[in-house]
Amino acid sequence: MNLYVFKDFYKPKSLKPFFAILDELEYIFRNDYEAFYIVREYIEKDMYSYVTQWKDYLLETGNPRLHIMIAINDISFSCIGSGKYHRFRGDLSDSNEGIGLMNLFKYSSVKLVEMKHWSKKDAVIAMKEINKAIALVG
Repeated sequence: MNLYVFKDFYKPKSLKPFFAILDELEYIFRNDYEAFYIVREYIEKDMYSYVTQWKDYLLETGNPRLHIMIAINDISFSCIGSGKYHRFRGDLSDSNEGIGLMNLFKYSSVKLVEMKHWSKKDAVIAMKEINKAIALVG
């Protein structure tokens, strides 16, 4: 059962550490709120759809921030790669969403390196991949 429809009434206890991090990041990204809202919506839908999987992530590493950063990185990359947030091929839109998604991607990449989940080389490769996606789609 997808619990997302009950999100205003029910928050599983196992997801509370993830929600706390999302609330903290919402404050950090208050200038890129539109982009953060897009990413947060995807993350919350996934958390409510796969509660036990997110709980297992937490038990596995004990670091909910790591999994939130991975999710932000993946979702922002997918959104940028979709072409929906481009003005034209090779150029992100000037709207808060296009540039904001790129800011989210960069922030999460830096945090993944800081948490030693990625090497600096991985972050460079990811930046090359997203720049390639921006150039090809739009």
